[in-house]
Amino acid sequence: MSHRHAFSSCLLAFLWLVPHVVWSQESQLIEPRDIAHLEYVTSAEMSPDGDHVAYLKSVPRQPLKDEDGSSWSELHVMNRQTGTSRPFITGEVSISSLQWSPDGRSIYYTSRRANDKTKTLYQIPIDGGESVRVLSGPTSIGSFEIAGDGKHVVFLAKEEKNAEIQDFEDDGFDQEIYEEDWMPTRVWISALKEQTGRKSKKTQPRILNLKGSAIGASWSPNGDELMVILAPTPSVDDGYMQKRVFVVDVESGKIIRSLNNPGKLGQVSWSPDGEHLAIVSAADIHDPEEGRLMVTPVHKESGLVDLIPGLKAHVHTISWKDNSTLHWLAAEGVTSRFGTVNLDGETTDLIGPGGDGDPVFKGFSASDDHDAFAFLGSAAIFPTEIFVSAKATAKPQRMTDSNPWLKEKQFARQTVMTWKGEDGLELQ
Repeated sequence: MSHRHAFSSCLLAFLWLVPHVVWSQESQLIEPRDIAHLEYVTSAEMSPDGDHVAYLKSVPRQPLKDEDGSSWSELHVMNRQTGTSRPFITGEVSISSLQWSPDGRSIYYTSRRANDKTKTLYQIPIDGGESVRVLSGPTSIGSFEIAGDGKHVVFLAKEEKNAEIQDFEDDGFDQEIYEEDWMPTRVWISALKEQTGRKSKKTQPRILNLKGSAIGASWSPNGDELMVILAPTPSVDDGYMQKRVFVVDVESGKIIRSLNNPGKLGQVSWSPDGEHLAIVSAADIHDPEEGRLMVTPVHKESGLVDLIPGLKAHVHTISWKDNSTLHWLAAEGVTSRFGTVNLDGETTDLIGPGGDGDPVFKGFSASDDHDAFAFLGSAAIFPTEIFVSAKATAKPQRMTDSNPWLKEKQFARQTVMTWKGEDGLELQ
């Protein structure tokens, strides 16, 4: 081989190697295309006994390979003691609205599976077995809640469309007419289907004649009343600004108490004895976000009392520890704060704002005795995962790792910047 030929061969080899070396280095940086492959936890529910966490994992479709559509939503169950997870319903599925049965032996969820024409309520046993169809209707079931007796369910669904309108749509009429084609969401009550051998007793859901469009509904502890959230119309504006809370008698369907919460509305929760409602609300109509933790007696006319008026944070998740104490989770700056407060306004911080790199928690679920907690948390280098703690005062420990390949990626350094306005308000 001549010197010229040998040099040419070495040069070609070098030129081939250089871009591969550069590509190898750059491949460690997080890139936009990596975002399309991220999996993450979207919701987590602690079992009543605190032994398991049922959670939904968002799994994206493969770009340029799968049909267009939203990410798949899978059901997994984690053992809190061992940290191991079992896939319950995975693949090309869309599971939503998880809830444990009161005895903790099964999980309820909604999905549109197999031959379902609408989103349907299912139940799957925790110890193994196939899902059982519990309730379906002419329109999709939205949010739902199983009563404490385990025998009834309240759910949200739209009414069936008028036959004439449906015929027009079937013939291809798809024009939207402002306000004329609104379909309000209704509140329905049904007994759960009873399994009798291979046959099952069908139940006919009962609709509550409530004015407006429903956004949420929850059973009182004794099952005699419902807390219902209504907006005047299905419009987006009303859904943001005009949501109001009503207490409804289950038997008659009549409103027995209305609450005039100011402005935007977040989570609403019954106390264990059914005597109080805790409400996450805006401070007033001008408040850009709900975040004040308020409480009011259910069975007597009384105003809403802000339990933590000096809190410089936005409360977003609450859970009653007992008849007079709540656990709350709030966003504070770019971090989060977790604590308790009683009906007298006495607060205790359990988890304070973290430092750089610490996870930010955006939701939690507790066992019935409030000794075990499942948090949803994320950080600058990973999306939402499950964190658990064996008691309220313990630091939550990360339990899931949906994207182990992220450990090989490099991320830019993030620093919290604080700015003080002319009125003295500090913003991060």
